Order: sequence, then structure tokens, then C-alpha cells
Amino acid sequence: MMKKIILLALLLGSLAAQAYEPMIREDRVWEYYFIVSRWGICTNYLYTLKFDGTQEVNGKTYHQLKMKSSLCWTSMQDEITDIYEPETLDSLQALLREEDSKVYMLVQTPVIKVYEDKGDDFKEQPVGENEEVVIFDFSRNQPEECFFASGNPMHGDQPQEEVYDFPMITKYNVEDVSETDGMSKQYTLRNCAVSDFCNNKGPETHVYVAEGIGNVGRGSFLVPETEARYHVVPNATYGEGFFNNLYDLEGNVVYQGENVQKPSSGIESIGADAKTPGKLYDLTGREIRNPQRGTIYIQDGEKHIAR
Repeated sequence: MMKKIILLALLLGSLAAQAYEPMIREDRVWEYYFIVSRWGICTNYLYTLKFDGTQEVNGKTYHQLKMKSSLCWTSMQDEITDIYEPETLDSLQALLREEDSKVYMLVQTPVIKVYEDKGDDFKEQPVGENEEVVIFDFSRNQPEECFFASGNPMHGDQPQEEVYDFPMITKYNVEDVSETDGMSKQYTLRNCAVSDFCNNKGPETHVYVAEGIGNVGRGSFLVPETEARYHVVPNATYGEGFFNNLYDLEGNVVYQGENVQKPSSGIESIGADAKTPGKLYDLTGREIRNPQRGTIYIQDGEKHIAR
């Protein structure tokens, strides 16, 4: 009898360990960090994303991924020089759903670009009505398996020379699958398009994702950057976007990433007063009035690109 109980306990423990951890859930808050450096001045961005509410489209239920907050500050030689007014937002970023260990995004642009798995180019394709793209595929959990998903093709050591605001379907190769600390499986993926562009299969072409979390390294949800993060600004150096932390609704860290700390509430005494809401500033913190087309600027602590 005791042996049966032990075997049953082992079996239940094994099943629990293998249970799939869903990513789309409303009791988690994702935080990401991004930095731009120009002439020794660094502009830092820290923003949060959360699933909030649903929409029905063509008989399918999509969860609304919303940006909930944005914080921006400048620093020089690791000392904070200025902080912008923090923003509380409710900005819809994407419509996502999860099924059979895959996370899908409803395409809301007229075109997508697909890596052809040969050469070094993406082919533009028109988007059909209610078309979806995969952004995570956790069903591919064996090394050497490949899949196509919407991702950031400007990842790794290639020149940042393209502005894009539509899904880029990139080929990923599964290189390793491991267990995270008491949580879920972590996947090491290779962005094959970047490997081909750079003729490099080193770690800088890797993407790290985890069940229940999404991206735990560079980039965010692998959703297209509609604010054209990679538009070239003269004399500027761009840091990659990094997963910072995953929180519960009480603010407790569930999974630690880059762990960049937010500026303290007394930061205003270090530099100038927080900028007046509504004014426009360039990436060095200088006020501007009429930004030229393609210029990245900051307004109310949020990054924009002049159209």
C-alpha cells in the first residue's frame, strides 16, 4: 500500500512539473527597460505591460495587452541628471490569444514581412481579414526544432537601419530547453534571420523565452514596435530592450530579469524639475517645437516618432 502511495505521489509530482504554464493572465505585470545614449547622455525608459480585458473578433476571444505606465529619466556617468513626469497609461498594444501552447497576435497592419529561409531578405505579403501570426510557440520544445514567429529582426550585431511598424515573421531554431527555478521551461532560441544577416551563430543571435512569462532576455513580447524604436538618430547608440522584471498585482517580483531600479521619488532634487506635461524634448533632453519627420522625441515621458 505504501509503495502505491509513493508511486502515486511521484506520478502527480511529475504531471505537475510537466503542466503547461500559460502566459496570458491578468494577475501579472511585465516590465521592460530600454536605453539610448547620445554624446555621453543616456535616456532611460522603463515601462510596464499588462493584460486587461478581452475583445471578440470573428468568433475568437483576444486578450488586450496594454501599456500601463511609462517612466523616463536621463543620466550621465551613472548619475541621474533629470527625470520626466511618470505617466499612467491605458494604451492598447496588441490583441493576443493562447491555444495549444502557442500565443497568437491579431494582425492590425496592411502588410507583414516574412523571412524566406534563404538568402537574407524578408518578403512583403498582404494581410488577410482577421489574420493572425504566432509570437511564441512553446509546443516546439525539442532541440533542433524550428518554427516561424513574429519577432524583432534587428536583433544582434547587424546595423540598425530599418524602421518597421508591422510584424516581421522570423525563423527560430530551438537550441536548448531547461527548467527554471520552480517555475516553467525556459527556451534558448536562435534568430535564424539574424544569423544569416550577420553570418554569425553566436550567443548574440539568441532569444530567451519562458513558459508563463514570454521573453526573458532582449526584446519584449516580440510584438512589432509601432513606435519605430530602431530609427537611426545621428550620433546615438541604442541599447537593446531588455526584460526587467515580472510582478504580481501587489508589486512582488515573480521573476527577476535585468532588475534596473526605478529612480527614487526624491530624484527631482538631483537635477532640474520634472518637465511640464505637453512639451516636446529630443533624446538629449533639449526642448524642441517642430521635430522633423522621422525624429524620435519624448512627450510626457513617452517616446514618439514624428510622422
